[in-house]
Amino acid sequence: MSSWWQLGEESGQFGTNRALYQSDHLRGITAALISAVASAAYIVINKYVYLHYAVKPAQYVPIFMIATGFYGLLNVVFHIWKQRGTHQKYKKGPSLFVYAVIISAGLGLVVVGQYFTSAVNSSIIFPAIIVWTAIFSWVLLRERFTRSQIIWCVVLFVGLYIAIVGFRSLTLHIGDLIVLVGTAFVGFSNAYSRPLIARVGSVVATNARVIVGALMAILIALFTLRDVSINSGVVIWALAAGFCLYIGARSFALATHLIDANHTSVINNMQIIFVGVLSVSVLGEDYSVEKLIGSLIVLTSIIFIAHARSRKTATK
Repeated sequence: MSSWWQLGEESGQFGTNRALYQSDHLRGITAALISAVASAAYIVINKYVYLHYAVKPAQYVPIFMIATGFYGLLNVVFHIWKQRGTHQKYKKGPSLFVYAVIISAGLGLVVVGQYFTSAVNSSIIFPAIIVWTAIFSWVLLRERFTRSQIIWCVVLFVGLYIAIVGFRSLTLHIGDLIVLVGTAFVGFSNAYSRPLIARVGSVVATNARVIVGALMAILIALFTLRDVSINSGVVIWALAAGFCLYIGARSFALATHLIDANHTSVINNMQIIFVGVLSVSVLGEDYSVEKLIGSLIVLTSIIFIAHARSRKTATK
């Protein structure tokens, strides 16, 4: 029979654990929201640069990627300084490099596509990453999916179609297609990197991808920026967009750790709402009823896909 002080101690421990859970849950939701806002900000900033400065994708994308890599490099330097006296080796160096190249190419294509399409369209297409990740997880990792997941993935693409094309015949613009291809690269890298990130951690993976992306951009810049003068305003905005992308990636990783990938994905893709508001108020873009209907279908699909994943995980 337990004594009163033992019961009180157990009750106090339960209360402490519950408080810690609630604290981590709140931090996770906050991190996911920061990720959504940061994602929306960098999408809008990129389009703002294209609209207000005489710069082409071949000139802006390298600057943007170098700016993003700058923040990753700063984080690495800080980490090395903080961990001075210790030495870490990662046996997954080649796989990490391949992951970094693939996801950098995908994000670069997304920024290229933004030159030819609106910020609203880019933000609506971006959740296609969820579908591409599911497809490549099935191909690479042999993951099985429930009927519910498959149905809602199809519904998500229907929502994308309505939001981008409308209720007309297929008239997909080149910018929309480039962004969609970019999301396919990102989806492939997500599936490819899942076992990798479990070994090296999300912070190392994020820093590696932005630094390798910056090195790739420097090589591209040697050809595209050789005889081109770049407005200082473009560089400043690229630094701002790169900061948003880096903070968004780090916040997403933190949220995934504190809550879970399913809830993080739902909250992160609320960037559709933030981009819709900013694109209309800041960029002066049109927001039709078709885009609204398509966006709602996409968001609903994301919620049900995440719910189906949660149920599948719970039954394992």
